[in-house]
Parts: sequence; C-alpha cells; structure tokens
Amino acid sequence: MVEKLKSFCANKKAMPLLIFVFLLGIIIVVSAPDSEKEDKLKMDTTETSSQDKKLSDNTSSEEYRLKEILSKIEGVGEVDVFINYKSDKESVPLKDSDENGKETTVMKSEGGKTEPYITKNMRAEIEGVIVVAQGGGNKSLAITISEAVADVYSIPMHKVKILKMK
Repeated sequence: MVEKLKSFCANKKAMPLLIFVFLLGIIIVVSAPDSEKEDKLKMDTTETSSQDKKLSDNTSSEEYRLKEILSKIEGVGEVDVFINYKSDKESVPLKDSDENGKETTVMKSEGGKTEPYITKNMRAEIEGVIVVAQGGGNKSLAITISEAVADVYSIPMHKVKILKMK
C-alpha cells in the first residue's frame, strides 16, 4: 500500500490532483463551524428571546426599568412594580393641508415600507403605581420611594402606593 502511494506521488500527472485534495482538506477544516461557538450562539439567542418574552409577557419596559432602579436604593431589597395606565402612548403624525384646507398625513418610505412621518411621540398617561418592596414596611423608605416614583412620572404622591413584600 505504501509502495502504491509512493509511486502515485512520484507521478507528475497526479501532483495537481494531490495539491487540489490537500487544499480542499484545508478549506474544509478552516470553514467547518466550531460546534462549541455555534451551541453557545444558539444558547445566547434562546436566553435573549426568552428574556424578551418574559419582559413582554410579565411587565412593561417602564415597569422593568423602575424595578431595576428602585432595587438599587439602599434598604429597598427585592421589588415588584405595577403601573396602571390611564391612556396608551400616542404618536402624532405630520399633517399637511392644501389650499382648500383639506388635511393629509405626510408619509415616508423606507425599505419599501410606507408609514406616517411622526412628529411627536407622547408617553402613555399613568394613573397610578404600586411598588411592593422588601423594605416597604419602613415608613421613611416608603416616603423616599413614593417621592422618587412621583417625580419620575410627574404624578401626585397619593397616586403611588408602597407596600411591604411578604
């Protein structure tokens, strides 16, 4: 077998075939996906999509952000937040009127998609906020939390309720 391989390699006509097979082997090895990286990428994507799903299913982004910041206050501990909205957020499109006074919405096109040109995005109006915190039983801390929430959302303090977590 070794003798046949030596005689095949010595043949000048077989040399381009050997070079081709050698280069093909290198290309396959280099371009083969790293299964560890591929598995980690799949895992990261799955974790991110499940976190996004949890976020959209269980809480709004406002609630999530408020929960994150309140939990960083000394003494507050674990926090859950519920925000009750009076109205939804609203987008105000740009309007144009002709000489007859007829209004039309100005549209824009991006990537083959046509949508209204938005001039202003208005936040959803908040009716009230409930904060359940481990440190919610501490009156001084509850006032601090209430003031912070009231200031952030420009709502009166009586619209913010702080409760102690069980």
